[in-house]
Amino acid sequence: MREKISNLNKVMTFVSQINKVVTFALFFILLGRYLGPEQFGIYTTILAIVTIFSGFSDLGYGHLIIQSVTKNKKNFNVYYGNGLFILLINILLLIIFLTVFNNIAFGFPTNIVLMVIIADLLFFKIIDLNSKSFQAFGNLAVMSLFIISIGIVKVASVFIIILITSFKPSLEEFLTLYILLYGVVTLLTTIYTIKTIGVPRLKIRDIRFNVKQGIHFSIGGMSRTIYIDVDKIMLTKFISADVTGMYSVAYKIMSLAFFPIQSLLLIYYRSFFEAGKSHINNAVKLSKKLGKLTVVYAVGASILVYFCAPLITLFMGSQYEESITMVRLLLLMLIIQSLYYPFADAMTGSGHQMERSRIQIIAVILNVFLNLILIPLISWKGAVIASIISEFSIFLFVTIFIIKKRNR
Repeated sequence: MREKISNLNKVMTFVSQINKVVTFALFFILLGRYLGPEQFGIYTTILAIVTIFSGFSDLGYGHLIIQSVTKNKKNFNVYYGNGLFILLINILLLIIFLTVFNNIAFGFPTNIVLMVIIADLLFFKIIDLNSKSFQAFGNLAVMSLFIISIGIVKVASVFIIILITSFKPSLEEFLTLYILLYGVVTLLTTIYTIKTIGVPRLKIRDIRFNVKQGIHFSIGGMSRTIYIDVDKIMLTKFISADVTGMYSVAYKIMSLAFFPIQSLLLIYYRSFFEAGKSHINNAVKLSKKLGKLTVVYAVGASILVYFCAPLITLFMGSQYEESITMVRLLLLMLIIQSLYYPFADAMTGSGHQMERSRIQIIAVILNVFLNLILIPLISWKGAVIASIISEFSIFLFVTIFIIKKRNR
């Protein structure tokens, strides 16, 4: 029976990641094509700003739920309740901060910024917390359904608004429908989580201790999003929203190619904590096993994407022609990520998230510094160079850390 459940979990996780690839691809193809590079660039810039600060919105409570429930299932109610409480408080603070920041740095319409925060931060983070709750209990099937629901919301929103507006949607019209559908799904997943697993219970005195642990996950997540998204923000600031739109399309294609690796590591994420309980060597053994698969896949996927890149103009339109060169250059990142990601998860699973966060902080500082210098000089090519160097620095530091720990 356990083996059947385990197989179902793996199948559903794989299906959810395939769904994620397909729905996210459709979402960005349709949204980019019908909004055009400028409006699409504005959306991706705001999304990048919001995503950078998303790591601190829940203070790592999703990961803490997995970590705590793995040790004792009775911990769930308090961790879930505290996680929802922290999320709501921090979202309110972020709304104030990001609104002021936008008015000073960019001047995008305030209502557009608020709608992106509500949909792509608040609603997304609540669903993410719900999905990680099921992941903590080993129910990857339900977790996968929640992930699938996000993709369905994205595609449905674009399809419906395109039809309603006779193929001429505005960004504001899209976001209005997007929030409505996202809100419904968020409510349904939350109700199901509460009914199936347990009612959230607030225990404020535990938050201070939990935050000390969760902050390392937040720093890691925020660091990751900074060197993924800061280049898009700088491209809009220093170059133009049009270039950001083209670069975002290329970056999304590269990210979509990485999804199968994410899927594989997601399946085994809980296993890293179990393997790393006694010593990091056990987690590294799992990393080596998975690493062989991730590297072979990354090389094959890179070759495929490289030769299929000209199809971008077929699906997106001739205004995205420069995205072809962009995505071909970005593919080197996929190879580097496939090398270090399994070993970075081994660090997290064996209790070395703090060290992983420090590595990511170093990469962030390097990335921001390089982008500030290179983007004003050579536009999007500077963003590509900065991203590749940053990824390689993480690979280097993770490798050094693993070697040192294994030799002790």
